Amino acid sequence: GRRGIFTAVKESVSLLGGILLSLGLGALVDFYRARADAGDNAAMPTYYLLCAIALLFLTLLHTMTLLVSREDPPAGEHLSPAAALREAFRNRNLLKVIGVGALWSAASSLSFGHLTAYLQAELGFATQILTVTVFTVVASLCRMAFSPLLGKLADRISFARCMALCFGVAGGASSAGGL
Repeated sequence: GRRGIFTAVKESVSLLGGILLSLGLGALVDFYRARADAGDNAAMPTYYLLCAIALLFLTLLHTMTLLVSREDPPAGEHLSPAAALREAFRNRNLLKVIGVGALWSAASSLSFGHLTAYLQAELGFATQILTVTVFTVVASLCRMAFSPLLGKLADRISFARCMALCFGVAGGASSAGGL
C-alpha cells in the first residue's frame, strides 16, 4: 500500500506548520519578554493569552478537519459512528499505537523544558526563546527529510516493524548520548 507515503507527506506538512508556529511564537515571546523587562507588567500575561487563543484556534481547526474528513468504508461495511468507535477500541494494535504515541508525546513535552534550560545554562546559548526554537526547527527539518524514506520502509516491511526500528534507534541514540 501507500499508507506510509501518505503518512510521511502528512507528517511533513504538519512539521512545516509546527516550524512556522514555533518561529512565530518564539519571536512573539521574545518581544513580550523585552516589554516585560522594560517594566510592562501586562506583557507576559498578554503573551500567554495570545498563546492560549492560538492553541484553541488550532485545536478547533484540527477538530473541524476531523469532522469533515470522510474515509470511504471498505466495500460492504457500513458502521455507525458508535459502532466504529467500539470496534476501534477493540483493536489491540491501535491501542498499542495510541499508548506509545501518548507516551512519546508526554516524554517530548516534559523534556522540552529541560532542553531549553540545558541549552541555556549548560551550553551557553542565548536566553532568547527564538534561539532555542531554531534547534527545534532543525530537528523538524531532519524529520521531514527522513519521513518519506521511513514511509517507504513502512510500506515495505509494515508499520509496526518500522515503528519498532525507529524507537529502537531513538532509544539507542539516547542511551549512547547519556554515556
